[in-house]
Amino acid sequence: MAYRKFIENNKDSLEVLGNILKIRGLDIEMAHSRKWGNDRLPHISNSSSSFGLGIYVRIDKNTYLNENEYHSIRGIFPVQVYEYEVRLHNISDYDDDDDRSWKPSISFSFYKNDVNQLDQPFLTTLGSVKNKLWKAL
Repeated sequence: MAYRKFIENNKDSLEVLGNILKIRGLDIEMAHSRKWGNDRLPHISNSSSSFGLGIYVRIDKNTYLNENEYHSIRGIFPVQVYEYEVRLHNISDYDDDDDRSWKPSISFSFYKNDVNQLDQPFLTTLGSVKNKLWKAL
C-alpha cells in the first residue's frame, strides 16, 4: 500500500504532525511501538476520498466533537511539515449504533509541489498500464 511505504519513509514528518495536533489540544490515539517501531507516532490508517488517498488519525474520545473542536481542527490545516504541505481532507465525527462505535477522526494527505504524495504509486501504476495497453493496440 502507498501509505505504508510513505509512513516508513516519513516517520519523522508524522511524529511532527502528531506533536502539532497534540499542542493544539487534540488527544489523538498513539501507535504501539510494535507496529512502526516508534510509539511517538500517531495511530494511523489509510483513507480515500474525493481528494485522493490519505491518512487518518483518531481522536481519543467517545463523544461528538463540539463546534470549537471543529474550528480548531480546521485552523490547523494546511500546515507545513518539512518539505510537505499537509492538507485536511475530512473530519469524521463520533458515531455509534446498537453494538459498536467509531471515534472522531481527521483525514489528510501530504502534498509536495501541489501533488498528493500518497497518490503517486497509484498514478504511476495507472500510467504504466495505460502505456502497455496503448502499445498492445
